[in-house]
Amino acid sequence: MSEISAQNVRFAPSGRFFAVISDSDYIIYSYPKYSNAAFGSGSDLVWASTNISNHTYATRLDNGTVEVYSNFNRLKSFKTNFANEGIFGGRLLAIKSKEFITFYDWTEFQVVRRIDVGSEVKHVIWSEDGRSVVMVLD
Repeated sequence: MSEISAQNVRFAPSGRFFAVISDSDYIIYSYPKYSNAAFGSGSDLVWASTNISNHTYATRLDNGTVEVYSNFNRLKSFKTNFANEGIFGGRLLAIKSKEFITFYDWTEFQVVRRIDVGSEVKHVIWSEDGRSVVMVLD
């Protein structure tokens, strides 16, 4: 595994798990026991902030496939019809491309909204109530 930095660690909203991500794989640990809860391939991992007791998260593979897990079981695996460059978690699953970002709901994986952007999206930040979102651009 490559050197660990704050960018390589993702904390679950429940506070019970955290993921350490390397260039091509991840390991999810439970807290406070620090036991291995799950592992797999993926260059990125994000957590859902809805239904946090289900421990829902998504990973992005190097080939652009997005896999969604709930309670550490694969729920859905899909490829977008556009070249995706990253994913963001929170109230909705966000998948970015160079020209736009698309938001999907975590249960049906239906498109909620697509927003055209003029530069690369660096971060997606949700309000606590999940009604507002801020996109940080390059």
